[in-house]
Amino acid sequence: MVEALETIEENNTQKTSISLFQLFVFLYMELKTMDKPSTLEHDGIVSSIENGIINVTIVATSACASCHAKGYCSAFGNADKIIEINSEKYPDITPGDNVRVIIRESMGMIALLLSYIFPVVVLLIVLFATFNLTNHEGLAALASIGAVALYYVVLMLLKNKIKKHFTFELEMR
Repeated sequence: MVEALETIEENNTQKTSISLFQLFVFLYMELKTMDKPSTLEHDGIVSSIENGIINVTIVATSACASCHAKGYCSAFGNADKIIEINSEKYPDITPGDNVRVIIRESMGMIALLLSYIFPVVVLLIVLFATFNLTNHEGLAALASIGAVALYYVVLMLLKNKIKKHFTFELEMR
């Protein structure tokens, strides 16, 4: 009986190890593919150029519904969107030009991390830490919500710095 339990325990450990190994392989492959220059592209019209900023209006099309990256691509959601692009690289662009807006797909993952994943991590860490220190659920809940609010305030204050990393490219059509 003891031998049978040890065999079952070994088999369960092996299954868990394989599952964890598969998870790490999957994550590694996902991170590896992020380095590839896959892009998201949308057609738009230059609506205006002001203070060194090109404003491109993106008209959502029905193709967005079938796009594999639509979950990452809230900038190109279901309605017209205005994308701001630095005009230094594009001196020949004028209002009314038809252009293609291009962004690396990996930028979508970074946006996902900043806007959804990190706040959840902050919430959980503060929730559990506060509860373990005070043993008071209400205080832990308030502290975790406050920490997430503070996270978003800091994100808003760093908006211009973050914006520099999310670079859009233009291509004439």
